[in-house]
Amino acid sequence: MEISRNICDRTKGQIKQNQGLYSEYNSFKYPFNFLLEKKMSFIDFNLLPNFLVIGSPRCGTSSLHNVLAQHPKIFAAKEKELHFFDHDQYHNGMLWYQNRYFSRAGGYLARGETTPNYLTMAHLVAPRINESYGSERIKFIAIFRDPVKRVYSHYWYRRNRARETAMTFNEALESEWRGERDELESIYRAGCYASLLKMFFKLFSRENFHLMLMEDYLTRFHESMNRVNHFLELPEEFDYRPIHENQASAIKSARFQHVLQKKDHLLNRIGRMIKRSLPEGLAESLRSIIYQSNLTPYKAPEMDKVLEQLLRKKYFNEIKELEEIMHRDLSTWYKEVNAN
Repeated sequence: MEISRNICDRTKGQIKQNQGLYSEYNSFKYPFNFLLEKKMSFIDFNLLPNFLVIGSPRCGTSSLHNVLAQHPKIFAAKEKELHFFDHDQYHNGMLWYQNRYFSRAGGYLARGETTPNYLTMAHLVAPRINESYGSERIKFIAIFRDPVKRVYSHYWYRRNRARETAMTFNEALESEWRGERDELESIYRAGCYASLLKMFFKLFSRENFHLMLMEDYLTRFHESMNRVNHFLELPEEFDYRPIHENQASAIKSARFQHVLQKKDHLLNRIGRMIKRSLPEGLAESLRSIIYQSNLTPYKAPEMDKVLEQLLRKKYFNEIKELEEIMHRDLSTWYKEVNAN
């Protein structure tokens, strides 16, 4: 059931009435607060995320998520890519979302999750978040890279995991430009950063967004993370350790990969039963080990230069608009391309 502003306002009244009951609960930190964990009967914005990493795919969001989880004052959902606001599970409601993923988030100053598809699906996601949070403040983090390199990486990521039906990069782009691919299969759209951000800006203040570049994150890691800390209103001094996730790889067995991706397969049904009996963090670790066991390092071939120049021209206006939004020089992304 979708949460309206009125329901959000009533929920805040319930929170005040029950503040005494749950003050002790909210003061505990993981791993100890699982002892007091319970399914709440009302929505508590002191448990729900107060920040979301919304994009973009293939820009370092997995690494950023796991780095943020190192901070003792940040609760990062144990699973990455919850897909709550861009999926049908949104209709389960915010209470379901809270109880399933954030029941242990009490006592943390910052609580968040990372789903890079949220920005790609901005037209759907932004209104849903706005409706769900009402007057409650929510912050957004997005990290970007050269959109041409991003879209090429996205294609090979999908192809190397048996998710891509197009045999060539050019075919994948052409089918999307002809409108023949649904949003879940989109690779080009996710690089239209400025247009997607503007859909969020229609509903949320610009000051609620922290926009990053993957280049900064990789070359000036500690400086970049200090800025994130400042944005999340946390003490700036924390010794984060760099983590590199989702590096280029290919699947070893397409058959095994299809089993992993097929939710109704017997092995997956058994796996879900086992998962429910395990602590959340352990279950996610086991899932990751199984998934990673079917991957091997892979280096994509060089992109066709003609196609690369075409993409730089098509993304040119988007990059120029992002320069204005971020107040950053992004000319290395379009180089000497003539937009005309």
